[in-house]
Amino acid sequence: MSVFDTINLEASIGSNNFKRDITKCKEVQLDLASESDGYNGLNFYYSAGIGYSFENRSGTLLMPSIKLGLIYIF
Repeated sequence: MSVFDTINLEASIGSNNFKRDITKCKEVQLDLASESDGYNGLNFYYSAGIGYSFENRSGTLLMPSIKLGLIYIF
């Protein structure tokens, strides 16, 4: 079993209309992850990666990404 066994690539587009201050952003995120496939029950999930955000007003942001969680497979 390796430390990371999955590669995830996510792309998203979002907007925020809080108090009429509209912010639109686009984000691309690349993660290396470990997922337990085929094991019934409670499994631990983790990933580490990097995200790149294209915001209109703030410029671009490069940020680290870490995810931890539990997955229940029936």
